[in-house]
Amino acid sequence: NILKTQILENREKLGEVAAKEVADCIHKLLQTEEFINLIFAAAPSQNEFLSNLLNLPIAWNRINAFHMDEYVGLPE
Repeated sequence: NILKTQILENREKLGEVAAKEVADCIHKLLQTEEFINLIFAAAPSQNEFLSNLLNLPIAWNRINAFHMDEYVGLPE
């Protein structure tokens, strides 16, 4: 595998491009899986990505979504 990189004009464009890439992956997974699990980063740096992702046609009713955050010291 080769790591591809892109340099984009701003955070909005980065969020747009990232959301389209993730949506493509989601659509591929949903072709073979009834349900999928996704974990999303929970930080302000993800705002543009998440807002763009929510505007794309995705079967959210087939996705279990979680957010990643730091819960240091909390019991399970």
